[in-house]
Amino acid sequence: MNGTPPLETAVVAVVPRYPGAADSAYVGFIVAYDAWRRRPERIYAQPLPGPIPLSPDAALLGSGREAAVFSALRDDGTRVAHVVGIVNGRIRVLEDETAAGLLATLPPAAPGITWQYRTHAGAISARTFLVQVKPRQPVRLALSSGGPTPIIIPDARLDIVEQGYRARQPGTYTIRILLPSAPDQGVTLTLDVER
Repeated sequence: MNGTPPLETAVVAVVPRYPGAADSAYVGFIVAYDAWRRRPERIYAQPLPGPIPLSPDAALLGSGREAAVFSALRDDGTRVAHVVGIVNGRIRVLEDETAAGLLATLPPAAPGITWQYRTHAGAISARTFLVQVKPRQPVRLALSSGGPTPIIIPDARLDIVEQGYRARQPGTYTIRILLPSAPDQGVTLTLDVER
């Protein structure tokens, strides 16, 4: 968020309202690496602004800095968001005017696609190993047959969202799929993200 490594991670989790509670709420978290303590630290935790969660996102503030975007839908279907960034060295929810400007720069996400593959006799097969998508379009991997659970190794530049992966910038990304019985004989799914 401040433009320097290591990077932060933004997640949405279901959290009980209090220990042992039957009801729960969706909470947005940001975890950052604390260089002094040499461990990850939670630097932000707030309930989402609506009851229906959407995947967290990031918006570019400039100078390599980003803000985390925690979006949700209200019961009436309107989208609301908390945009969280660093202001004067401290993590804050950005003012409505600044947040509205950042949200306007994010193009709407295209509907997700599902790439199906199968495993049989120690091999992975699919119709194609090249998928063309748009920026911010989620790709979900679906194992369409029995067999062992594969090991998935996504490109480090991909966001993990809603049981899938998403690229924010155009380019070529790879997802390596390995079987536990033959980890040296996997396949590579290539994501070609259009400009």
